Amino acid sequence: MATESWLVTALPYSASPAERFHVSLFVTHRLGPDGAEGVLDDFGNVRDWTARLAGATFALRGGGPMGGVFDVPCTPLLDALDPALWPRVFPGRLPVRPWKVPDHAAAPWQSFPAHRMQQHALLVHAASLYSSPVAAPSVAGNALTGPLLQTLGLSTRQLGLERVIDGAHDREITARLDELTARGGLGGGFDVTARQPLLQLVADVHRARRFYQRDEDAAAYTDRPVPGATLPPVRRPEPDFHERAAMLGDLSPLLRRLGLVIDLRVDDLARLAGAAWIQG
Repeated sequence: MATESWLVTALPYSASPAERFHVSLFVTHRLGPDGAEGVLDDFGNVRDWTARLAGATFALRGGGPMGGVFDVPCTPLLDALDPALWPRVFPGRLPVRPWKVPDHAAAPWQSFPAHRMQQHALLVHAASLYSSPVAAPSVAGNALTGPLLQTLGLSTRQLGLERVIDGAHDREITARLDELTARGGLGGGFDVTARQPLLQLVADVHRARRFYQRDEDAAAYTDRPVPGATLPPVRRPEPDFHERAAMLGDLSPLLRRLGLVIDLRVDDLARLAGAAWIQG
């Protein structure tokens, strides 16, 4: 069974008698279709929302700073409504998908401590100069290589040339660092202390690597372009009612014509001025 509800947010504008209106009601619809998707015609109140507002009753309530709830007499200003506009913006066959709020907190956030990267770079550069002041040092000849590998539970004896060339060693270390840092995820993986400076260095650098090198965006490498290769066009689903309504969020004149913003003229401004909160 399709369900429809709406959230009304009262936005105070002014308590001056010189103003045309004093409070605006911002309406947000939350529609639930009977199934994965419905159409706007399934919702009796919303399919002709603007026209229905002409017979609606409006009330404004407030609360004092010391408690108590009281009514705030008001008059809705409905002269801006344009009932003929609603079906043009929101036709009856417009798709309606269930209202849902994205859980951004559940998304895997990737970050790295940028404020420590300069310190790490200076340390690595100093170690390279110490290892070979004239020529660039090899991996095995760098003074940091042994301690870093020991920090990860490895040894310089595992630095065979064939392993470096075929990438096996890199993949092994990458796997260990992914486990250590939760694939570069924010706040996951391990607890670095002051007694583990090298572990902190390698973990911070790996987080920076994962921040810029995203596996989810990687494509198979080809040394030459594939003749005639094409990519399928990106097809976005048709915006549903909620998404289309959200697109109008900054267009206040249009919102007023549609009845998604309703202005109220308050009859008792002293009561409005004394309210600590209001709701419509």
